[in-house]
Amino acid sequence: MKQMQLNVNQLVRSAVVLAVGLPVSLAIMANTPAEKDPSELQALKTSLELPCLKYAVTKNDSKAERAAKDAIDELVGDGVEYAEVCKWVLK
Repeated sequence: MKQMQLNVNQLVRSAVVLAVGLPVSLAIMANTPAEKDPSELQALKTSLELPCLKYAVTKNDSKAERAAKDAIDELVGDGVEYAEVCKWVLK
């Protein structure tokens, strides 16, 4: 009986890990640029150039910086590292 209880506990634990880990890993895989078409990436870079330039030259915590971040969020999504995205775009 103890062996059966141990297996049930392991199954429940595995199901919880799968339920939490699968959506996170799928979201990460969906956002990797390596799987995107190169022309699609180039179009994204081109559309991000102006907002990234504005982000790079504005003062911290200014209204213009917030507008640049909002423009980047519209193109890439919320919660990005603005400095890293703009580094990729402007290199």
